[in-house]
Amino acid sequence: FTSATCPPTKFRPCGAVQVITRDNGDLSVLTKEFTLRVQVSHGTLHLGPGFTASSNLKYISGSGNSMLEVKGTLCNLNLAMRTMSYLASPNFNTEVSDFAPG
Repeated sequence: FTSATCPPTKFRPCGAVQVITRDNGDLSVLTKEFTLRVQVSHGTLHLGPGFTASSNLKYISGSGNSMLEVKGTLCNLNLAMRTMSYLASPNFNTEVSDFAPG
């Protein structure tokens, strides 16, 4: 992952199929800015090294805290989420009773 930018075209591929129908055909949503807020109780959140203040995201509260809040287009927010990591607080433990699915 070397770039955190989307192509400057009207249609912005984000690694997923985009379906245009009469119900969701408003392509202006691709250029609108949204705010993403993620918060954890026992640790910190980080975005990958490709995401800095100049990577088409606007940091509202930064990486390395228990709450991460950024603003950007849906494409840039999706790219950022792919690099997000969580680091648990020192000595934070939890009990898991069942690893089996279902």
